[in-house]
Amino acid sequence: LFAALLRDASDEQALEERLAALERRMQAVFELSPTAIWICEHDVLTYANRATARLFGVASIDGLVGQPLWSLLDADSHAVLRQEIERTIGGHTAGAIVAGRLIRAGGERREIEIALAALPDHGQRTVQMVVNDVTERRREAMALRELSASVVEAREEERRRIARELHDELGQRLTALKIDLAALAAPAS
Repeated sequence: LFAALLRDASDEQALEERLAALERRMQAVFELSPTAIWICEHDVLTYANRATARLFGVASIDGLVGQPLWSLLDADSHAVLRQEIERTIGGHTAGAIVAGRLIRAGGERREIEIALAALPDHGQRTVQMVVNDVTERRREAMALRELSASVVEAREEERRRIARELHDELGQRLTALKIDLAALAAPAS
């Protein structure tokens, strides 16, 4: 019986060590991710990785963890995000993506996209959020739209210029031809 208890204890210890190693590996994956990962319980940020600190422009996440989610986001983002969190927790959507804005240290606003996923084994109000800064992508898209619009406008202006040139040149030639024809049709004196 004593040997069996020792074996059970050593098996349990081996399992605990293996579980601890897996937890460390999972923690490393989250911490080394270039994308911000948040876990919120009851609308409070309970976990944030290093990428979150970069996203907010701060040295560490110490001042962020424990904060209400809503204090980290621009007020315009609250309503849609609340609605999607409720839908995600309720199991109505899986992997919803919400656009919003966050407020960085110093007050700068950044455009973000938040992918939501409920964490069912952590309680009823726990949500994982993968947060991507899309500010530059949106600026580039806006610049591309503006460039495209200016190219279309330049093309239209060039068409108008060519039409004017054709009209003016053709009009001058037709007038000269009419004068020449009139001169030819006039009786010679």
